[in-house]
Amino acid sequence: MAADACESAGLELPELAPATVKALRSFLPAEASVKNPVDMIASANAPSYEKALRLLVADENVDSVIVIFVPPLVTGATDVARAILAGGKGSVKPILSCFMGSHGIPESLKSLNEGHIPSYAFPEAAARTVARVAKYGVWREGRPGEVPKLKGVDSANARAAIERSLPDGWVAPGALQEILQAYGIRTPDLRAAANRGEAASAAKAIGFPVAMKVKSPDVVHKTDVGGVKLGLASEEEAARAFDEIKASLAKTMPKARFEGVTVEAMVAGGIETIVGMSRDPLFGPVVLFGLGGVSVEVLRDISVRVAPITDRDAEEMVSEIRGSALFKGYRGAPPVNTAPLLDLLHRVSRLAIEQPEIQELDLNPVVVFPGNRPCFAVDARMRLARVDGTETKAAAQAGAMAGTGGRR
Repeated sequence: MAADACESAGLELPELAPATVKALRSFLPAEASVKNPVDMIASANAPSYEKALRLLVADENVDSVIVIFVPPLVTGATDVARAILAGGKGSVKPILSCFMGSHGIPESLKSLNEGHIPSYAFPEAAARTVARVAKYGVWREGRPGEVPKLKGVDSANARAAIERSLPDGWVAPGALQEILQAYGIRTPDLRAAANRGEAASAAKAIGFPVAMKVKSPDVVHKTDVGGVKLGLASEEEAARAFDEIKASLAKTMPKARFEGVTVEAMVAGGIETIVGMSRDPLFGPVVLFGLGGVSVEVLRDISVRVAPITDRDAEEMVSEIRGSALFKGYRGAPPVNTAPLLDLLHRVSRLAIEQPEIQELDLNPVVVFPGNRPCFAVDARMRLARVDGTETKAAAQAGAMAGTGGRR
């Protein structure tokens, strides 16, 4: 069970050195297995545990050891605990123990904790612990990250747009676009329309094809209310789409406020991702990345980091999601340009640090493309809330650090 759990967690069970195998064979019964994992069979006594552990921690192929004890009739758990402490004394390699029993870890094994050898009730838990420690060790050995400097950021303009949008609530599309553009976050050309005639004129001014989306402070997911129309290719189609969106909202959410629509340039092709942030009560602003689109809640293929994020954080966020293979090219598709995506993550991180009134931000989808094309936040929503002066001052200090390219 422990061996299977180790392999499932990405750990390798190495072959033992020939000298280790020979030494184990010298005192273990013929029925015992001296390969990895070592099975000393039920007749093993405390001295056998001590000898075997000494040999295993000395093996150059071994980085850590999990010692498992299943209570037989002849050997006591306390004796085995003392043997584990003796066998592991002076070892710099991690040693974990597992004492299996219906009542969990016996009270008599407190000496193991005093000897800095953790004990678990089940072998799978010990295996997962080793895997997580190994992963953390790899992370510690990596290069320290840096918070990069960003060009094209106008914090003051964003601050003014936020002040105009307060008090609490979801930000209107026009103000939201102004805030995002102040931080260099690309969005398609967008215009608001309050009636079907304005919608048709806006579509013509932007250039066909266009997308049209409902504008309502009561709607969070526009597609759920039939509030999105794509690929509109003429003024007639744009006017008809306006009527259909208005009627659909009245049918699906009769009490929702209808404030018209937004018309924007179509963004075709590419891979849909999501970039966002929220404020955790304990950790503060947290940046999110993952595969996006309408199925983001179903797939939940996401990665998160606490802001301000470093260049290393951003690279790990993009590479560690399950769908990261899509970015490198899949089944003949060309690889996409992830550099603008990394830049976008840093811009959202800085926005979250410098503007504490922003409680939530969802950029979904953010479309990334092959070649040198930049990525675009095709749709966005932002929620604001007032904060006290202490939070504003702390955000300003953190923002100053984020702008220096400091290391973390």
